[in-house]
Amino acid sequence: MRFINIFLTLFIFLSYWIHEAHALPRGEPVPQELESSIIKIRLKWKEKPDMPCSATVIGNKSVLTAAHCVEKIDLRSQINLLHNDYQFSVDSIFVPLKYYPAIQEYYLAQDFNEKLRAHRKTALYDIAIINLSESLPLNYKPIELSFEPPHAGKQIKIVAAGLTRVIFKYFITPVETARFRLGELEILPNKIFMVRGEDFSDPVTAPGDSGGALLESEKLIGVIRGSSATQTEAASIFTPLWLHKEFIQKYKY
Repeated sequence: MRFINIFLTLFIFLSYWIHEAHALPRGEPVPQELESSIIKIRLKWKEKPDMPCSATVIGNKSVLTAAHCVEKIDLRSQINLLHNDYQFSVDSIFVPLKYYPAIQEYYLAQDFNEKLRAHRKTALYDIAIINLSESLPLNYKPIELSFEPPHAGKQIKIVAAGLTRVIFKYFITPVETARFRLGELEILPNKIFMVRGEDFSDPVTAPGDSGGALLESEKLIGVIRGSSATQTEAASIFTPLWLHKEFIQKYKY
């Protein structure tokens, strides 16, 4: 009897843990038309690929992701982008130069409030364009971009393709198609976007969702930076696309 009780307790704990480990918490599978537009990627420049991020297809040879998804790359190596069974050679990567002093400020921050402020500052520049040496297959569909500043209070769609679940840290069950959830757009004083969670246990996004999409009327308006909780509420923040119109138009293929 004692063994059964222990087993049931462990089962309930694991079931809860696995449920809570879903990327894009409280999200739903995306409509089919978005499956080939917002994808999970890994960058490989050594024997093993880096941790996964999400990305949005914005051209026949270009994807948009978060700058912190590419900051550890060894530029002396051949870089490949992996998605599903595909492997694409990377031709170039562009990141706004202002990202680098901002992320250093975040790493050097000492207390919680200083780190929170620096984290939200990095979201001004946390964007990266990855250009490939060859065109993506025809089933990859570039998403429409919007460079118009949106209004606060609008209903938006958050779409990302992080890991689905992690068990004991060693066994990972990946999902190749993205998930989505709805939210209400807020605009912080420094112009970045934010979406609050339903409660303190809801960070809106999770690891692997970085680089994913913020959509309004199915048009891309922002890139996921990641969760940005205060001591009283949970939320995620996003890099606004309209701040980087010239950068994107200049460097995407």
